[in-house]
Amino acid sequence: MQSSLERAFTAIKQFTIEMIPSCRAVAYDSNLTTTDLQILHLIHLTKEPITASKLCSLSGLPSTNMTRILDRLETNGFIHRTSDQCDRRIRLIETVPGKVNQIMAGFEPRKQILEGELSQCSTAELERIYEFLRKITSIQGLLARAEPTPILEESQR
Repeated sequence: MQSSLERAFTAIKQFTIEMIPSCRAVAYDSNLTTTDLQILHLIHLTKEPITASKLCSLSGLPSTNMTRILDRLETNGFIHRTSDQCDRRIRLIETVPGKVNQIMAGFEPRKQILEGELSQCSTAELERIYEFLRKITSIQGLLARAEPTPILEESQR
């Protein structure tokens, strides 16, 4: 019989695995690769302009891959790049809100199901869930920076 710790770890791995087809479907519907979608989501989460080098640092992708991804995202209208006002050599990247909302609509059915489940939790349970997810996200970020594992584009697999 598995310990509570083993059961929790197994559940986390299963949750992660179950997310892959959902992300792939939303990416496909938006004419993106899953890596494009991940980078777009990363840009969106920053809520402020970000540089390509910072995206490389956060994602573990080499700059050549990042350039191709950003070119595709810009060509498809999901992001726009502008020059930094203090240093015109620096290009800042931002999402185009309307286009991101289109992609987020692809997650809406999944979001509604999750909201239905979460609405059955007490405030205290939701706070514990939030703290747990925040903690494992932070740990995962530390692990990724300690041992960067590049995200490969589908065409490289």
